[in-house]
Amino acid sequence: MPIRVPGAWRGNIEDWGRSLTVRSPEDMLNGEWLAEVFRKFFGSEPGYTTVETDVGGSSTDGPFIRFAEAVFEEYGLPPRARSSIAKALTNAKRGYVRRKHAKRPSQSLPEDSSL
Repeated sequence: MPIRVPGAWRGNIEDWGRSLTVRSPEDMLNGEWLAEVFRKFFGSEPGYTTVETDVGGSSTDGPFIRFAEAVFEEYGLPPRARSSIAKALTNAKRGYVRRKHAKRPSQSLPEDSSL
């Protein structure tokens, strides 16, 4: 038996489903949802800095990177590489779509979400 969705919920649920096809779940968490929470609570745009090191590598850091790491630790999620968090944020800012026929969601978080 199919699930019946009330008309008032339909828009948010459809946006939610589309958001899961636009990017990987990890990219959505890092690049969209955590970035939105960061903007709301800190009042600044999430960003990061990557600096070349002497040994031929690079080091990525910034307030948003540290915020995302703290969220993962607080919720008991496996740690992510700083470069993965930075790449997810970059993909979200550029509007990167991982699937050819996916449409970008109209909003990052549902309207009625309480943070």
